[in-house]
Amino acid sequence: MLEVHCATSLEELAARREELNALNLASRLPDPFSTFEFYELYCEHDEFRRHGVDTQLWFLTVREEGRIVGYLPLRRARDRALGIGCWKVEFLATHDNDRPHLVARPTDEERCREAVFRWLRAHDREWSSLELKQQPADSTLRETAPFGAPRHYVRTFPNLENSSIEIRWKTLREWFRERNQKRRKNISRQFRMLAELGRLEHLGSDDPAATPLLFELYRTIEARSWKAHAHATVARSTRRLEFFRELLGARSPLRVRIDLLLLDGVPVAGLVCGAFAKRLYAIHNVFDDAYAKVGPGGSVLLLGLREAIEGGYLTFNLLSGFGYYKARWAAEITPTEAVQIFRVGSARFLQALAGEMRRKLFAPAEPPPDFNLVRREATAAPAAVAAGERERMGALVGELARLGVVAAGQDALERTLPFSLRRAAESDALEAAS
Repeated sequence: MLEVHCATSLEELAARREELNALNLASRLPDPFSTFEFYELYCEHDEFRRHGVDTQLWFLTVREEGRIVGYLPLRRARDRALGIGCWKVEFLATHDNDRPHLVARPTDEERCREAVFRWLRAHDREWSSLELKQQPADSTLRETAPFGAPRHYVRTFPNLENSSIEIRWKTLREWFRERNQKRRKNISRQFRMLAELGRLEHLGSDDPAATPLLFELYRTIEARSWKAHAHATVARSTRRLEFFRELLGARSPLRVRIDLLLLDGVPVAGLVCGAFAKRLYAIHNVFDDAYAKVGPGGSVLLLGLREAIEGGYLTFNLLSGFGYYKARWAAEITPTEAVQIFRVGSARFLQALAGEMRRKLFAPAEPPPDFNLVRREATAAPAAVAAGERERMGALVGELARLGVVAAGQDALERTLPFSLRRAAESDALEAAS
């Protein structure tokens, strides 16, 4: 007989961390965002949580004869609907992760889902709505039969897709060769145009002694990026910044790698990746808007893809959002939906019905699939390098060199790429003559 236990603090489960982590590795989709260590860091630094005021941990573990066979980390958050206070249940981690899910061995998924849904149904007087975001078509949590009418109302709507590149190539050159001619030309042309603008260098490492310094260089780009004006940077809040710093440290479930492209000593593009269980995750990226036309974001992403291929990873997970762009890099796009369950008669239920009616009457026009609304609305002009920043950047680069992380110049960089970095005019003349 399966029993469900609800922990309201992580301390209650601390002694079972190894058991939980082993279950994650044995699940259908092992990932760093389902580890006990990630939950600890997330709870300590969640920028949207008013600790102890309006949220309560509901970490559900499914047990059989005392042994944990599944878990679903949730939280109960204070909410308002139609001016009335109510409670919403949602995943514990609502951002900076990938497709939250019920963690269990594949053979135990269905019975664990049935157990947690029975428990949630039995406690539905303690919540008005239950929302499970980013559920792909094969998610066991989409089977919501225990929540049928007349007691509950269930609906789904499209959510952020996942984009992942399944690694099947042995070299970056093989991947590049499979792209069509237009795509190959665009990638190589933009990288060459960037190299034309000054002294192009690459800095990258996954050494825990070096990544904090690389992270500080990475942050200098954010002030010159559209993300600074869209409130999408790693430093948009103190808690978020500390969360990212902790991901670099010993408590993190990820082995973090940071890659930077420098132009005349100034970082112009950066990529933060994390490795876990032979999978590489592109956690965050940024580029200087002053160079947007030459695609520095794509150039540094190419370096991340090179690491994924040559490092022997199974997948390069680009996480959610901007699927139209990531598909160009051979990513497989996995659509997801948010599953919402409302207790009939609650304020949140009535608000949901009103919202549906409003959308039917005033359906908004959908933007084209290649439309980045967040970036389009961030219209501020690119920022110049702040006074004194060059000296600070130089000091960080010097400290990295003392650790053995030396900037690779254009010649060294070119040797690792599947195309030449000669000046664009020279290269075009050679291509025309060939």
